[in-house]
Amino acid sequence: MSHVTSRMDRIGVRCNTDKASLGRSRLRPGQSVPQRSHGHDYLRKYEFFLARFATKPDYRMMELGAGPEWNLGASVRLWEEYFWRDDFRLHVVDLKPTADTLANERVTVTVGDLGDPGVLRRLATSAYDVILDDASHLWGHQLLAFEILFPSVREGGVYIIEDIETSFGEQRESWSQGAEIDTYTILSRLNGLVAGKGRDHPLVSGTSLDHHPALGFWQDIESVTIVSDACLIAKRGYYGPLG
Repeated sequence: MSHVTSRMDRIGVRCNTDKASLGRSRLRPGQSVPQRSHGHDYLRKYEFFLARFATKPDYRMMELGAGPEWNLGASVRLWEEYFWRDDFRLHVVDLKPTADTLANERVTVTVGDLGDPGVLRRLATSAYDVILDDASHLWGHQLLAFEILFPSVREGGVYIIEDIETSFGEQRESWSQGAEIDTYTILSRLNGLVAGKGRDHPLVSGTSLDHHPALGFWQDIESVTIVSDACLIAKRGYYGPLG
């Protein structure tokens, strides 16, 4: 695995999460890790943004989605190892009742439907340094979670939306569930507002999306970074010193 240059990615490969450069696999007897397919390769990018939190006291993270039943909790194991401090706390949210098995002294679990605004509002009553959405990948769920949960990200924190590839190509129809606005459209407009400090531009004004709730966050955002299949949104204060 000489191609793996990131500590976070090395842990991710070992934990069998598809966030890593190698995809998750149901390893068969005698099958070696290098035989695995390519993964999303998120972690080498994430480490650039998240490494600073590994030494932050009272670091709080929430991940939406715990993975498929056969590979439940792979990313939980990743975060528990990478964020090694005793005071690290991870909140995992998933629809599957079996997610409860992931709970321990540092991990709490909520079993609930992330398409339910009531569930999201209850989650939003707590504050987090990082929120990562790896749940259903449906446009409506991704945007609803962002609208309700982004305000609960602490100053200097990061909100991550994974699997925005569902906004593109052949995946659009099956992942839209009839929604007219895809996640990437909103993120690209949000990026335009942040880049131009709200100044007029054809990309961000004069459309029916002008009053979309997610676009109202732009003044609280320092950067919108889009990588392959994911987006990282840094909240005000991220580029300043940690508190």
